[in-house]
Amino acid sequence: EDQVKPYLTWLKKQTATPIHAQAISLSSPVNFGEIYVQANQQLARLQALGCELSILLSPGTPAMQAVWILLGKTRYACQFYQSSLEQGVQQVEIPFELSAEYLPAAQNIGSAKISRLVEGNAPINAAFDNIVTRNPWMQALKAQAQILAEREVPVLIYGETGTGKELFARAIHNASQRANKAFVPVNCGA
Repeated sequence: EDQVKPYLTWLKKQTATPIHAQAISLSSPVNFGEIYVQANQQLARLQALGCELSILLSPGTPAMQAVWILLGKTRYACQFYQSSLEQGVQQVEIPFELSAEYLPAAQNIGSAKISRLVEGNAPINAAFDNIVTRNPWMQALKAQAQILAEREVPVLIYGETGTGKELFARAIHNASQRANKAFVPVNCGA
């Protein structure tokens, strides 16, 4: 936080717009999942306050920029900007749309469910009781898995050996309308 104080002091002198900095901790600046969860929470919070959303794409890692573009082109109405010393600040037009056919899960989830997911208040299902965690990232994954369990969509779970992929798969299966059918795990890496 001390590293950004001089910049914030300078920035506040440049505009009458109120500026609030939000420190976010990530395990890695290239972890797409963590970046997505944190960016989504911040945009949802600002949208709930009635803020007009603008995203500066220049700073951050390529993973951060990709997540901002995905969120700004799908879930939120955003203006995009870029900046450089040579050209100053410029509005950016992202020359594509993400069509609904590429977003079936997001399209089918109602706004109330999206809000619950963002807030971490996904519906509680006993099938997920075996997944015990205090880690915010894992809690977000658990919430997403509970929402996916309500949908008839294919789910690919990937990760390193011993990370609980089959536990998540079994929980999704047991919480779904397919719970009375056989659970058939497929290990794609074997």
